[in-house]
Amino acid sequence: MKPSLLSGAIILALTGLLSYHTVYMRVRKELRAIQTQEAQGQETQALRIKLADTLEQVERLRKRLPQTPETERLIHEVSTLANKAGIQLTGIDPQDPKPLQELTHLSVTLQFVSSYHQLGAFLSTLESSPFFLKVEDLQISGRGEETREVRLTIGTVYVPSTLPAVTSTVQPGGRQQGGTR
Repeated sequence: MKPSLLSGAIILALTGLLSYHTVYMRVRKELRAIQTQEAQGQETQALRIKLADTLEQVERLRKRLPQTPETERLIHEVSTLANKAGIQLTGIDPQDPKPLQELTHLSVTLQFVSSYHQLGAFLSTLESSPFFLKVEDLQISGRGEETREVRLTIGTVYVPSTLPAVTSTVQPGGRQQGGTR
C-alpha cells in the first residue's frame, strides 16, 4: 500500500472516529437530558397527585366547618342536636364572632334544664356530630334535684377558603389533566 493511501485511510478513519465520537457524545447528552426530563415529569406527576389528594382532604375537613363567618349555622346545628337529645332550650345567646389571625371563632351559649342523663346524651350527640363542635364551657347549677340548670358554650371556627379547588384526573399513559374550579 502506498504511504499516501495509508495516511489518507488513517485520516479518514480518524475523522470518522472523531465524527462518530462527537455524534455519540451529543446523542448521549440528549439522552441524559431526556432521562432527566422524564424523571422530573414523573416527580411532578407524583406531586400533582399528592396535592390533589391533600386538597380533597382539606375540602372534606372544610365541610365540617361553617361556610360563613356568622353564627346562624352553629345555632341551627346545636339546636337540632339538642332536639335529638331531648333537650328543650330555654335560651340561646350567640356570641360575637372573634377574628383570630386567619380564622374566625364562632360560639353560642345555650341554657336549658336537663337531667344528667339528658346532658350526657346531648354531649354525646355533640361529640358525634359530623360538624366540628367544641364544648368550651359547661356550668351546672342546682343541688339535690333530679334536673339541673345548665349553661353550655359551644364553639367552632370559620376558615376562609384561600386555595382554589383543584380537580385532578390521571389519564392512561400517566398524563394528568388539572385545573381550577
